[in-house]
Amino acid sequence: MFNALFPPQASGRATPGPDPSDDVFALLPKLRLAARLLLGDVDASDRLVERTLEQAILDVDRRQLGQSTENWLNGIMREMAKTRGAKLMH
Repeated sequence: MFNALFPPQASGRATPGPDPSDDVFALLPKLRLAARLLLGDVDASDRLVERTLEQAILDVDRRQLGQSTENWLNGIMREMAKTRGAKLMH
């Protein structure tokens, strides 16, 4: 999980960078926007992103092989919004 969050830096060799759809840091703005569209509240949407990332850490072993990080996190977020969205509003 650490490598997914903090991809190793190239050590002087020219290697292709990680796919942007697999870079959690690059995905944060998209996740925040998606959460705001789902909940319509800035604070609640940030809590949803936080809960999504926490759940991803817990569920990393259940991620489908070959599934992009973006799709995986969006699926977790949709489920979190459906099951806990109202609680995040308070």
